[in-house]
Amino acid sequence: MMHKFIPLLQLMDVDFPDGHAIGLCGAGQEVYGMNFRRDVMCLAESFSTHDNKCEHYVLSCENQYNFLVSFMAISFAGRHIVIPPNLKPRTIDEISALCGGCLLDDLRVSALLENVKTADSSSAMRLENKAADCFVTMYTSGSTGASVPVTKHLSALGAEIEMFHHHWSAQTHGGLFVSSVAHYHAYGLPFHLLWPLCAGDVILFEQITYPEALWDYAADYKLNFISSPAFLNQHAKALEEKETLEFLRFVSSAGSCLPLLTAQKMATVFPAPIVEIYGSTETGAIATRNVLDGAVWHCLSGVAMAQDAQGNALVNSAYTGQKEPFTISDTIEMHEKNSFLLKGRTDKIVKIHEKRVSLTQMEKICAQSSWIALAHLVVFENSNRLGCVAVLNDAGLNVLAREGKRALVEHLKEYLCQSFDLVVVPRKWRFVDALPVNDMGKVSQTALLDLFASHLTSEYTLKKLSVEGSVLSAVLFMPKELLYFDGHFDEIPILPGVVQVHWAINLACEHLGVNADFSSIDHLKFMRVIQPCDTVTLNIYYDEDKNVIEFTYKSGDVKHSVGKVRFA
Repeated sequence: MMHKFIPLLQLMDVDFPDGHAIGLCGAGQEVYGMNFRRDVMCLAESFSTHDNKCEHYVLSCENQYNFLVSFMAISFAGRHIVIPPNLKPRTIDEISALCGGCLLDDLRVSALLENVKTADSSSAMRLENKAADCFVTMYTSGSTGASVPVTKHLSALGAEIEMFHHHWSAQTHGGLFVSSVAHYHAYGLPFHLLWPLCAGDVILFEQITYPEALWDYAADYKLNFISSPAFLNQHAKALEEKETLEFLRFVSSAGSCLPLLTAQKMATVFPAPIVEIYGSTETGAIATRNVLDGAVWHCLSGVAMAQDAQGNALVNSAYTGQKEPFTISDTIEMHEKNSFLLKGRTDKIVKIHEKRVSLTQMEKICAQSSWIALAHLVVFENSNRLGCVAVLNDAGLNVLAREGKRALVEHLKEYLCQSFDLVVVPRKWRFVDALPVNDMGKVSQTALLDLFASHLTSEYTLKKLSVEGSVLSAVLFMPKELLYFDGHFDEIPILPGVVQVHWAINLACEHLGVNADFSSIDHLKFMRVIQPCDTVTLNIYYDEDKNVIEFTYKSGDVKHSVGKVRFA
């Protein structure tokens, strides 16, 4: 194992020790540093000779090993790396056309690496390192949600990685770096791929999509988990159910603020506090905090914060790639010793019927209610009104099941009217299991607005219904226009669990004579997702003596979900 940190720009000039593994692919297959360096150098030679007229490379590999090899090869050849904000074909085509770059996707990189296996690498190993000429362009979401290019010299990224190592290597060294964050994200790339590569640690070249995947590596490694509020919020219950997660040596979170409630839940099972990172694509990492110790952020080394006359944050950082202070769209309150409090985004101040409204403040107040865990607001420009997409807590789920959506919305409006004029309170509401996020782990404004689109329906198609005594069986078809599908990732539209429970209660009340107040939900378990165009069978049994319904969603012999609902 390498113990010495090697700066990013000099990394490929160093021979990796025999037997030194830099990563894991597939089912625990080790990737050795010597082979990695050979792959990098041979690709760099190809870029320097065969593609000598190509100055920009659009790097769009989904395979993380292909991505990292290509990144290091392009940088060694001194070319310009362009990393799209997502891997959608249209996005890649548009960015390739704008920059006139050569496309490097998995198909091309895999073909190039296949040739490397039989090629003579001796000349490639003698290539001149031109990483000092390399620039990197990544994309950030602007205030409108449109992607904006941000270009930095590779040295700014290298300096940021050295700062990570200075702050946290005592916790991370020797651990396996795993990530739930996309590797082409401005947070995922340096934290998950480049830092451990320079530090001599091991990288898992696969993205963690479910918490259960962490246990696949827990027996052999201590884990450094690069995560986000979106993942930790969505899977808090599954993680909280574990007695201990001692194999997690280091956990970081970035992309948005981690809710205090989520941090408190994770503190019961994580062996160390979550390291929360505040930053941006333009500035790199700015500050860190442990939200359990308070809301104040503390600047990282190499970063200084100040305010302009309007209270906007001014960032002086070694990681921006520029000498002048960078202004970000956040208002702050400065504290002692280069620390500060975030007050909200300047681009989240809107006018609704001539009244100024802070969306940040209203979202915060929504989340302080008795019924909501997370909330995000959208503005309907055509009607000058607000909509709210919310994730309900247990109390909110109980009210929804017992009283219905209309009553819950009235409770929420009444609550918000204690802080805001009625005219600015959200008129439309959507309740989801998780806020929809984009590839960068940030809440997707487009997906939020789609939840309110008029072409969507809130009803399943009832294909068959039979009732015999206390047993109900219903065959339900899930139209792709069902609005609840838009509450999840675009790539994996699924029917939220709260909707499944709500449908079961409604059918039981309508057809099995259930006529009592909701009490609780027990033994709720989700085994297989329900997706658009699925046809499922919902079976409900009503135990009148116990005043309990038991429900099961199935497709053939495969169960989607089961649960019990108790009534008072």
